Amino acid sequence: MTGQVTCPKDRRSAQELQVSRQQLAGWMRDAGFVQAADVKLFTDRYVLVCAGR
Repeated sequence: MTGQVTCPKDRRSAQELQVSRQQLAGWMRDAGFVQAADVKLFTDRYVLVCAGR
């Protein structure tokens, strides 16, 4: 990776920092994890708990 990554002060408006459920599920599956729980914090926030196979 080249260059420096800067973090915006308002992360909610930074589209490049937002990850969809589908993206996260794919990354975890590719890394050998399965979804163990789905915690809905708010209507627009969630936590996916993954476990190793």
